[in-house]
Amino acid sequence: NLNTWDNSYAWMHVNGQSGFDNAMKGTMEDLSYGNHGATTCQEYDYLKDDVGWDKTFRPIFRNIATSLGIPEADKCSDLVEHCDGLLNNGLRYVCSRTCDCANLHGNRFLRTTENGCWPGCVLEFTEASNARPCDDIESGEGWAAFWKTYADIMALYGVESFRITNVTETFLDEGCQALQRSQMDPISFHNFCFAEHSFYLPLAYICPRSCGCLSDPTSSACPQLCEIGNETS
Repeated sequence: NLNTWDNSYAWMHVNGQSGFDNAMKGTMEDLSYGNHGATTCQEYDYLKDDVGWDKTFRPIFRNIATSLGIPEADKCSDLVEHCDGLLNNGLRYVCSRTCDCANLHGNRFLRTTENGCWPGCVLEFTEASNARPCDDIESGEGWAAFWKTYADIMALYGVESFRITNVTETFLDEGCQALQRSQMDPISFHNFCFAEHSFYLPLAYICPRSCGCLSDPTSSACPQLCEIGNETS
C-alpha cells in the first residue's frame, strides 16, 4: 500500500524482514537520544578508541560487517558501498558520517533517523542547509544516487518500472527545476518539497528555489537566506 510507503519499519515487518532486531534497535535509540547523540554526529571510526563507547559500538559493527559478508571489516569505509541498502539501518547508525547522513551533497535517500542516521548527523545536515544561500544544489553524485535509491525502493514495492523511470529520468534530466511544474510525487502522492517522510527529508533542503522558498520561506526546510531574499526582492 503506497499510502503507507514511508513507514519503512512497518513495511519490513509485514514482509517478514527487519533491518536489525528489536533489541539492537532499542540500544541504538537509547544511545541516540542520550547526552551524546542529540546534538553531535557520532561514528564508530571516531568512537572505537573510547573504551566505554567501544563496548557498545564494536559488537554492533562486527555483527553488521558479518551480516554483510565482510567479517574482516574494521572501519566504516570498508562497508560504505552498503550504505544505501534499505535494511542497513544499523550500518547507517554506526557509520553515520561515512554513510553521508550529515553531507549536504550526498545521497539524501534513507538519511533520516527512522532509517538509522544518528540524530546529531541529521541536525548537522539541516543546520548546514539552513545557513547556505537560497539556491538549488542538485548537481553531482548525491543527486543521482538519491534517484537510484528511490527507484530501487519503488521497485521493491512492486511499482511498474515505466512509472519509476518516468519520475527518475525527469529529475535526472531537469534537476530541481522539475519541481517548478509539480511538487507531487506521482507514485506516493507525497509532496516532494515539504512533506515529512521517514525515507528522506523534504527536498526543499536541496531545492529551495525550485520549491518556492523565495516566495514563501516559512517552511523549516527553507534556508534562512530565502526569507532575507524575499524581504529584499
